[in-house]
Amino acid sequence: EDLVITPHASLLALPLRPREVVRNMRRLAEMGLLRDYGFYEAVDYTTARLPLDQEKAVVRSFMVHHQGMILLSLVNYMQDNVMVQRFHSDPRVQSVELLLQEQIPHQAPLEDLGDEKEAVVRPIQPETPIASWPVPVHTPYPRLHLVSNGRYGVTLTNAGAGYSTWQDTALTRWRADATRDHWGTWFYIQDQDEGSSWSIGRQPLLDDGVEREVFFYPHKVDMRCAMRDLVAHMEVTVAPNEDLEIRRLHITNQSSRMRHLRIASYGEVVLESQATDRRHPAFNKLFVQSEYVPEEQTLLFHRRPRSSEESHIYMGHLSAVQPGLTAQVAYETDRARFIGRGRTPHRPAALDADQEGWSGSAGMVLDPIMSLMQEIEVPPHSTCDLAFLTLVGETREEALSLARAYRDWARIDRAFEQARSSSEVEMHRLELTSEELGRFQHLLSLLLYPHPILRAEKEILARNRQGQSSLWPYAISGDYPILLARVRHQEEIGMVRELLKAHIYWRNRGLKVDLVLLDEQEGSYELPVQVRLRRLVSQMKSDNWLNQRGGIFVLRSGGMSEKDLDLLVSAARVVLDTTQGTLEQQLALLQWRSVSLPELMPTYDMGHDDEPTPALARPEGLAFDNGLGGFTPGGREYVVYLEPGQSTPLPWVNVIANPEFGFLASESGLGYTWAINSGENRLTPWRNDPISDPPGEVLYLRDEETVEE
Repeated sequence: EDLVITPHASLLALPLRPREVVRNMRRLAEMGLLRDYGFYEAVDYTTARLPLDQEKAVVRSFMVHHQGMILLSLVNYMQDNVMVQRFHSDPRVQSVELLLQEQIPHQAPLEDLGDEKEAVVRPIQPETPIASWPVPVHTPYPRLHLVSNGRYGVTLTNAGAGYSTWQDTALTRWRADATRDHWGTWFYIQDQDEGSSWSIGRQPLLDDGVEREVFFYPHKVDMRCAMRDLVAHMEVTVAPNEDLEIRRLHITNQSSRMRHLRIASYGEVVLESQATDRRHPAFNKLFVQSEYVPEEQTLLFHRRPRSSEESHIYMGHLSAVQPGLTAQVAYETDRARFIGRGRTPHRPAALDADQEGWSGSAGMVLDPIMSLMQEIEVPPHSTCDLAFLTLVGETREEALSLARAYRDWARIDRAFEQARSSSEVEMHRLELTSEELGRFQHLLSLLLYPHPILRAEKEILARNRQGQSSLWPYAISGDYPILLARVRHQEEIGMVRELLKAHIYWRNRGLKVDLVLLDEQEGSYELPVQVRLRRLVSQMKSDNWLNQRGGIFVLRSGGMSEKDLDLLVSAARVVLDTTQGTLEQQLALLQWRSVSLPELMPTYDMGHDDEPTPALARPEGLAFDNGLGGFTPGGREYVVYLEPGQSTPLPWVNVIANPEFGFLASESGLGYTWAINSGENRLTPWRNDPISDPPGEVLYLRDEETVEE
């Protein structure tokens, strides 16, 4: 075949041989007839001659079927996959169609075959058993578990809190609060006959009358709770081959009567990095848009881009029920409607007795959430299964296609089986046991929720005067949690091997942790500990992660100044010392609970005090009185008067400051305090939450005789 090249023709698809034409291609580029010829230096297909004394020329190609494939691809794209449809209409192709649906492995291990001349017979390795480990519901600090396929991850604590991420994007809002641990995706269960409500995890309702159990598996989280004659069992996993999480619920009615239940989900939508959302959550919420797709019964969220560089992702949230079970579905995307002004997820307005369903709001809400409500009937002595799924797609069509596929209950069950199989393969490849995974997750809990026992000594923390930028000369950014291991002798290398294995496990799940191995051996010319550590990193095939963000750093204390060493130890969220025993032994130190003070008992009998609390008189003569407040005569003060249970539509605040110092207070109480700069140098926290308006500063009053607070 003959191909004609003109100055306006595209040469990207022409099969040309570089040895014979690269000189001519360069001359064409100089003449302005070709933009880039570097591509052809890697192509070696056929022979072509290109005369340079003509404005156009004929190229004789002997591999023109490449051009045919290009044209065929164009036709296929423009005609709605017509060639694919013709191919699959052939009975011979239909007979083996299942083979064409085999999925591409995303985490296939790379094997180095080497130059072995003789085959090595390896012993048969036993199968790695998948075992669970129980986690107490009440612990001095949150115990978390990370379930991920390397792209999509779910982090859950033993209280039911946590968050979901996709790559570097946070899907749901979360803050590392080791005291309350009250950020997460919740599930409420409400008995419509009795009006009682409780949550599957201890958060957010904190109902202590419910019996609970928590089990962590390598591939899932298992939570169980029992409220009298109702038992709820929730399993959470991430599909290994698709970017979605599944929360499968089993509701068992152990009574002899029909139970009418309302089950609702709740999660705050972010679609941005946690750091960006933490800096200004109210501003971040303005760009999240929601919609409800009735055909798929799916809530869909996406972020309106602020620049051309931002990626487009769509997050979906849907529910599915077991075959044969009917359920009424409602939805809500407005946090203000779900929670109610001045309230929190611990007592949302959506669960009030007089609340008639969900409002069904969607679109440009100011504070977006994902909430689906299912009303089901559970017959006596039977179990009903339903599932809530959260998924991610790079396009709207991809997200809806994934939602459509997982409305099939068999697909949900198969995802749990695939997650278990994938965990077994990974554990066998990394030579891990369930006990080791339990220690890795325990260690991860301390990296996200630091505990003082495994942090630097108080003297070092008080002595440090440097900031994050002083870590940069050592290639440590300080943006990720730092795990520091102090090594003094090369014989104490066993724990380092375990830490390197944990780092590989976390990397496979897309979690970034800076692992710092600090050689503290006294000065020696040969540096045996340094050499041993680097050799161990190489043996664990982690060389590419040396001195990388979220990687491994091998440092010598002898090469650091004392102030830099104090900074490194202070910045580390977990500090381990190889001379203090194994990782298991050092984690065991955290099991000791502090002694709590005895309960304060009242010394005054309240039964004899019948004097009612006097009502607070409403001020009179307020100027511009709007029913909630107004200006006093003279206009120097503004008075807010609220009846019991009443609140302003949004927080009404007063800012008091001088050029160097200030504070903010709202009508509900104290706010926060800053110095020099209200955004960059806050002395107390500010949540920027116009719905709940939680204070960063509180004054508590208690009557020591009556124990009233």
